[in-house]
Amino acid sequence: ARFAGSRWSPALPLNAVFDGPMRHRWTPVAIACLLAFGATPTSMTGTWGSSDREGSGGRLLTKQDGGKVEFELECWRGAPSYNSGRVSGEFLLSNNRGVFRWDDKENRIVCELEFVFSADSVAVRYLNESWKCGFGANVSAERSYPRRSTKPPKFRTGPNPGRDHAKDSR
Repeated sequence: ARFAGSRWSPALPLNAVFDGPMRHRWTPVAIACLLAFGATPTSMTGTWGSSDREGSGGRLLTKQDGGKVEFELECWRGAPSYNSGRVSGEFLLSNNRGVFRWDDKENRIVCELEFVFSADSVAVRYLNESWKCGFGANVSAERSYPRRSTKPPKFRTGPNPGRDHAKDSR
């Protein structure tokens, strides 16, 4: 049976509802449903990483504990210099978003990174033109890191200047 004023019925295929003159009105509804019902991961714990044809890339390890995420981020640049950079610390998570801030007043370095988690990737970007983070020349952390694993990662052991970074300020 059809519902009054509706094109949908249990016998009508779902794609018929989204086709036709009303299809543009379904886009906000579809986006809202995706956000509300599983478009984001239940846990931010895992390994994320990417690289491109030129050899630049990065790897992000995350371990979530409640509303806090511990992370380790390594980035590298391809030929000809093969520079790299590494930063680690933790941030508070709110609405699948976290901001890490590290301020090294002695060396005049401010590193502020935003992490935005979606179902299958993390977008990392610099905030307030704080692109230095102590990385090598032309090394950038700003990219999308696809999820590679949901297993809890093993963080690097041994000397790690990133472990001394300040905790999240937001």
